[in-house]
Amino acid sequence: MKTSIFSSAIISFFTILLGFSNLSAQQVGQGSIMLGGTFNFESRSWDDNFLGDATLFEFSPNVGFFPVDNLGLGLSMAYIRFKFDDLDDADKALRLGPYARYYVFQGLFPQVQYIWEKYEDGFSSESETESGFILSLGYSFFLNSSIAIEPSIYYHTMDSFNSYGMKIGVQAFLGR
Repeated sequence: MKTSIFSSAIISFFTILLGFSNLSAQQVGQGSIMLGGTFNFESRSWDDNFLGDATLFEFSPNVGFFPVDNLGLGLSMAYIRFKFDDLDDADKALRLGPYARYYVFQGLFPQVQYIWEKYEDGFSSESETESGFILSLGYSFFLNSSIAIEPSIYYHTMDSFNSYGMKIGVQAFLGR
């Protein structure tokens, strides 16, 4: 059932992309700076987790630079809050990592990010650090020449889990 919901979300996402693809030329020029962030709400399930499912809220600001047309390189950090169904305490994580994105067709972009994540257990106050990748596919809906709304789908892989979902971002492009 989860796979069919995700498949429906992907089909809906690309239908929206096609519907808005002719709004304006989406090229981001060399020397542009991108400032913004994403918001994410996610529900995670683990087969072998005795704590039950978790609800996650994430805020992730970022900054990027375009050394050549359409190629953005940058750094993103994130504050993440987990709430497990079977616990009263919330867990937290901080994430930091470089990313690269490339506009392949108008506002359509794949993005890859390598991340380091420090996870703090709210119940026992212990912490651990992991690394992994986030692979995304998104679209920049430019509201004007410098502000864009960016829905994206992602696949997140770490040492201890894999997840996928959708997120939404807002970016300001300076010098576009």
